[in-house]
Amino acid sequence: MKPTFRYFPISFLLIAAVFFNAAHAANPQSAVVETVAELRADIRITKTETPGQEVSRLTELAAASRESGDRPSEISALSRIGEVQASHGYPDRAIPVLEDALRVASNLQDSDLEAAIHAQLGNVTLMQNLPQLAANHFRSALALANRGENHALIASIQNDLGRYYLATGETGLANRHLSDALALAESAGESFLLVKVRINSGHAASTEGNFADAASYYRAAYTGIPGLVPSSTKGYALVEIGRGLAGLSREVQAEQTGLREQASRILDEAVKLGETLGDERVQSWARGYLGGLSADDHRTTKARALLEHAVLSAQRADAPELLYRWYWRLARIFRDSGEPQVALDYYRLAVPALRLVVSRAPRGIVAGEPTAYSKLNRLLHEFADLLLESGRSKAQREDAELFYQEARDTLELQNAAELEDYFQDDCVAALRAKTRKLDQTVGPHTAVLYPVVFKDRLELLISFVDGMEVRRVDVDAVTLRAEISTFRQLLEKRTTRQYLPHAQRLYSWIIRPVEPLLNSHDTDTLVIVPDATLRTIPLTALHDGDHFLVSNYALAVTPGLELTDPRPLPMRDARVLLMGLTESVQGYPALAYVDSELHSVEAQLGGDVLKDREFISRNVVSEFENNTYNIVHIASHGEFSTNSSDSFLLTYDSRLTMDELEQTIGVARFRDEPVELLTLSACQTAAGDDRAALGLAGVAIKSGARSALATLWSVNDEATTMLISEFYRQLGDPAITKSEALRSAQLKLLEDPRYSHPAYWSPFVIIGNWL
Repeated sequence: MKPTFRYFPISFLLIAAVFFNAAHAANPQSAVVETVAELRADIRITKTETPGQEVSRLTELAAASRESGDRPSEISALSRIGEVQASHGYPDRAIPVLEDALRVASNLQDSDLEAAIHAQLGNVTLMQNLPQLAANHFRSALALANRGENHALIASIQNDLGRYYLATGETGLANRHLSDALALAESAGESFLLVKVRINSGHAASTEGNFADAASYYRAAYTGIPGLVPSSTKGYALVEIGRGLAGLSREVQAEQTGLREQASRILDEAVKLGETLGDERVQSWARGYLGGLSADDHRTTKARALLEHAVLSAQRADAPELLYRWYWRLARIFRDSGEPQVALDYYRLAVPALRLVVSRAPRGIVAGEPTAYSKLNRLLHEFADLLLESGRSKAQREDAELFYQEARDTLELQNAAELEDYFQDDCVAALRAKTRKLDQTVGPHTAVLYPVVFKDRLELLISFVDGMEVRRVDVDAVTLRAEISTFRQLLEKRTTRQYLPHAQRLYSWIIRPVEPLLNSHDTDTLVIVPDATLRTIPLTALHDGDHFLVSNYALAVTPGLELTDPRPLPMRDARVLLMGLTESVQGYPALAYVDSELHSVEAQLGGDVLKDREFISRNVVSEFENNTYNIVHIASHGEFSTNSSDSFLLTYDSRLTMDELEQTIGVARFRDEPVELLTLSACQTAAGDDRAALGLAGVAIKSGARSALATLWSVNDEATTMLISEFYRQLGDPAITKSEALRSAQLKLLEDPRYSHPAYWSPFVIIGNWL
């Protein structure tokens, strides 16, 4: 999270000003004038109240004002509550408060007042990653403000629209609105507004790579600083200017422009102001960025001192959004200084601080910044990297294994964070809360392989029932990604064997280094927790020079063992729902083989069937509301996209999104017997799209099923029917696991000359529970 100033411009100040002017004109002696004047001043001076205390006081004020019929005072208090909650990381709490303020304001017939609240709501909904709602609020605000002649209000809203378009990547529109805001702010003589617009203009110019223009805007913003009343907002403005100039100094020749020195002086000024105000947040932000500047200049001792001081201020302010930043920077400094144990300690502090931020954070992209989840992903990846290197340095296996186990636990957190970011909800956290401990899921002949891609190497963590080992492979991420991409593309060409050299090369990197360990443990089942781009390929099709990997092991993939609920599937009590399309609908081609596929499964297992015109969303919902199924088989077009919201399964009349899948099939997770197996036999993920493959990897979690059988690409012919039929036939044996059943079905196709090419059998994967 950025400073309050960055995310929450000045809407409350404008609302207070609008109230003050309107109330004073109506009744100069009223209590409203005093209240609004107090609130207006309240944001300009430091306060001894904590945010919670301020919200409590303002809530009482809003209630008392409502009871007395003092609507302006009520709106003013509600507006300030929204400002405080949003600025301290709770925009979700701010939105309903501000919506209450807007409802009250709409009865006062004051267009400026309504405009100011709409603008405030726009900023908060943008924080919550609700860009369309934010845009609607900003546009309503501008339309209302344009009815009057309050140039400061119009300029503020134009500034907000500039920030909005900068956040959505539309820099042309951003510059247009910021230019209008700048002209209006200059004519209105609003010094604080002018500073803010110039800072945002600097951000926009920097985003476009116009570094000279950006520096000019930041320096112009600084010229307005002396005219501002000492306040926290002034402190945040100094921090933003200093941070902006510091960022520019990394892009251009700092010694020629003096950017670094100027950034340092401005951040020092922010520190002093924070000390005068007693504002620990301002001090923490400023010292943290100063520490970063010192680290860039290799002044390690000074950087450590500044960052440690920034940590103390963040602790006193109870600000995890600051703590994780400074812990993380300290971890990197000690890591780069050759002090890995101290670095690990700081990583261990940074992770829970950032996880707390993630738990409060809006989903998705906020103001052009990486998501909190993506930051957590990077932090955990770095942490795991150092843990593995530290473990390798230990002479005793027992000592090394402690680091390896912590690295594995860290990777599990990373995998969970990636899926939570993809699905944008808490389904992953809910599953982690009820699954068993990691080491309780690995059987005596099962190995769990974590291939982890780092920039300069591939690490292979392999767990057995009696411990774990790590093997390093010297292949860099760029080379590995290129090989994986080529393999995937060639593998789908059913008439050539051009894929084979790439299958063998990938085998030599991913499997061969751990092959002796697999053999010594008499491994028959290999569960793979793939990292990044490895999710996009069927690992069964890797080749050792003589055989495909599927010939040696039953395979399953899972996004994480802590996300796997390992229980066998009781086929004798199978309750089956079969759904599918044979007709062409919604522009998708007919699936001619689906009729025979559904008939084959029904002949083996029985069950209820929804086909074609009966396979409509209303009927699907009704089936799960009124019946209990433990096997759900869907033979229809499905696409997994970069965004979870764009992923779907096709029904006759609509598209079943991932959220709708959760709401229908997922209702069973709250019953004693949830869905054990979800089969999706005609799915498609885009080649090379890591995010789309992440959606496929998590489909069992999202649907509430314990496991899924799905395809990386659609195989729309008799081969699918053969494989599916054999898979279910094998599952009829209670001694056969799902991964073993799939292996047998794949080997049957491999032995058939018509379907021996891996394009026919390898895209089928067991995801989640392999038992």
